[in-house]
Amino acid sequence: MRVVYARGEGAGTSGSGLLMNIARKFCTEQRANRALRLGLGLSVLAFGLSPHRALAETTVERSCDGGYQLSFTRINGEKPAKSSLMEFGKFGARRGCGKSVPNRCRERAREAILTCGERHWGRLTEGDAPAQCSGDEGIRNYSVASMQLEVERVACCATKTSFDSVQVSVRVYSRGIEACTNGGPGRPSDFQVTRSLSDNYPIDCKKVRAAKPCSAR
Repeated sequence: MRVVYARGEGAGTSGSGLLMNIARKFCTEQRANRALRLGLGLSVLAFGLSPHRALAETTVERSCDGGYQLSFTRINGEKPAKSSLMEFGKFGARRGCGKSVPNRCRERAREAILTCGERHWGRLTEGDAPAQCSGDEGIRNYSVASMQLEVERVACCATKTSFDSVQVSVRVYSRGIEACTNGGPGRPSDFQVTRSLSDNYPIDCKKVRAAKPCSAR
């Protein structure tokens, strides 16, 4: 039987020779990898930076302001001639990102705020805030415990006029510059982006005041 080798693929080369060539190539690559790691380590030391500090030098943090807004859609069964907008439960969020993309930090802070609001509304009758409204998610200064009690307090107790029943619109907002509000560079701080939590949430203000008078809340 005649064996024909393709050029450069084993012609005149024994099995042991091939193994030696593979071994040499492996050792060369290993030496190159060790040299690369050593070079990187010396570069960090030359600039007086620890690996952790070197990483910190490439990251930044940015923040956005958040909170809740409430407006009346019905008062004692009637549509109000003029509905005032009330804010409550103000808080903020701060998130990190790469130094070259600070708006990514703001995007993350904005989403943390809006997600917190949605998740807390989803557990309206619970007595405490969800994990999404904690410092682990970048949330700062969050003070709302029971969402239901806070909405009832604002709707039934925050105005001088006593209503028997109301329906309210509730939303969470993110406020700030640029990506805090889906805006581009230079957008002023009074712009905001909101996410609706309820369009017509009904509240029996007579029952609320009877259970716990506004003056005591």
